Amino acid sequence: MRIKTNLPKAIVYREAGAEGAAPSVSFRPTALPSSDDFIKVVYEGGHFVAIGKNGGIAYSKEGQTWTYRKLGEYAFCDIDYIDGLYIIVGGAGAKGLILSSADLSEWKKEAETDLGGAKDSYGHAYSLLFRGIWNNGRDYIVMAIAYTSNYSIQYAYTGASVRGLKQVLIEDGIERYPAGQYASASQILKGNNRVGIARQLTGKGKIWYTSDGNDFDSVELTSGSAVPGGGSPIFFYEGYFQQGIAYRKAAGGGNYATFAHMYRSISLKQWEAVGPGLQHNTGKELPYFICALRVGDRSLYIGEHSGLLVGEESIVEKAPEECFPISPSVTVNSAARSEARIVCVGDGGVVFWANADGSDKNMEIAPATVDQEIYIRKSDNVRMLHVKAVTSGIDSNIRPENIRKDVTILGVKGTYGG
Repeated sequence: MRIKTNLPKAIVYREAGAEGAAPSVSFRPTALPSSDDFIKVVYEGGHFVAIGKNGGIAYSKEGQTWTYRKLGEYAFCDIDYIDGLYIIVGGAGAKGLILSSADLSEWKKEAETDLGGAKDSYGHAYSLLFRGIWNNGRDYIVMAIAYTSNYSIQYAYTGASVRGLKQVLIEDGIERYPAGQYASASQILKGNNRVGIARQLTGKGKIWYTSDGNDFDSVELTSGSAVPGGGSPIFFYEGYFQQGIAYRKAAGGGNYATFAHMYRSISLKQWEAVGPGLQHNTGKELPYFICALRVGDRSLYIGEHSGLLVGEESIVEKAPEECFPISPSVTVNSAARSEARIVCVGDGGVVFWANADGSDKNMEIAPATVDQEIYIRKSDNVRMLHVKAVTSGIDSNIRPENIRKDVTILGVKGTYGG
């Protein structure tokens, strides 16, 4: 608990809850002047920055007060902060798009690239979409998909700058699945020294990954097996690529026990299960975990819809009441944290924020020369504060005989009538 005061001798301490348990994390909504679906948020360069699917961005220093801007009729897919620049990639019509900005105000179009009218065997023209951007410390690597209504081609674009990138073919002739959802059917994987793209295909998932943008390895993940399927979110956390997947296990009498499992991999090729996971006995599918954040000595796992789980190093079996909800009605797509705040963004132009530590509250309390007991709302995770009297460090001239009559300063009532 932090109390802001301009007097150095104020002493504040927090009383533990009745059971002494660690407080939960309480998220609060902030409405933006846009109904855009925000798909990613990062905390870089002193700002939270979120991008929407339809060409909008929102940014904030503290995660509570946001500025929204519409940059154009674009399809945004990814944002990163590299060498002092915010870089957004996506699509502009049938072309791959790259925008950059140093200050979030002025944006420069670095690239608008197409395939020059290339067509598939059915005569359908390809459109290009830049799905993600990453930097390995030497080169920029942009993962891209060229697609028609039936097939797609995987590309990488690499180079020392975001202009004049060299095109690298990853794989040709990949089916487009699900139909009409080329953007949501793929995701970008970023780690310490590798980047990849995962695609959802019929009955399986496939991941292509690289460290230099030129040589790619791949692995197929069959849906329903002991390894994660291609349709579940994959993220990088604690040195591993991790994937949270909903899994339903049959039990006796026709009932079902529902688990949310976690799988992890260092190489992206070999996966191991971490679990058994969070169990709900409601028979309903659980939200996929989309990311994990470190909060103190704990790992905070955040679900795609409303689930929020505070766990330890790995997912262990939890009771439903230990899964703290962010919102029961909003799809959460991404989360990021600063030193003080956690921010989640999702569909419908709503942002949720919480203190990074549930016990760390900043409050304004007026100093006094008498003890104070200040009661906090239950939602603030603190039962009561005791603020000890400030008895020193006060200007010695604050005495009754030096203060105008009936004027009180720091608990001292004046007697001077002049």
